[in-house]
Formats: sequence, C-alpha cells, structure tokens
Amino acid sequence: MGSPGVNVKIELYRGVLWAGTISATTATSQLSFAWTIPADVVQDTTYTIHVTYLDTTTATGTSVTFTISIPVPTALYLDSADDTGISNTMPLPGRPPV
Repeated sequence: MGSPGVNVKIELYRGVLWAGTISATTATSQLSFAWTIPADVVQDTTYTIHVTYLDTTTATGTSVTFTISIPVPTALYLDSADDTGISNTMPLPGRPPV
C-alpha cells in the first residue's frame, strides 16, 4: 500500500478542544520533533497530541492523555523511534515501533 505521506501536521488538544498548532508541516523522515511549550498554555491534565499526514488526512495518530503543569516544562519531545510509553513520546502514525 505504501506510505501515507511524507509530511505531518502536529497539533495540541486540551480535552476535545483544539489548543494550537505545534507544527504546520514536519517531515516524517525527521523521526523526532522538539517543541517548546508556550508560556500561555494553561495547566491541565487532559492534553493530547494529534498527528495528521498532510497527503492523506485520514491517516492520523493521537497520543495518550498527558498533563502540563506549572511551572511549564521547557520542551516536550516526540520521538517516533520510542514506543515504550514511559516518557513523553509518541510514534508517528504509520511508523512501526523500533
């Protein structure tokens, strides 16, 4: 069937509400993405990351729910090569765990 695309959009959700675009376009070949959490992001326990292929919007992935607390951590690291679920990591959709 092949790859669903080469670029993804990464978005932050707070519960079911869109909270912002983390990256409008990121190459899947990059395999990881570092994001500095903006100072205006509020503390909550219901955040998720949504990743959508730009070429095929039906190919998506969603992280487990996580907490952003005050003080805000300096960065959230998404690493498609890590499938342990222990750290703040999430595989990109369509990528097998390594």
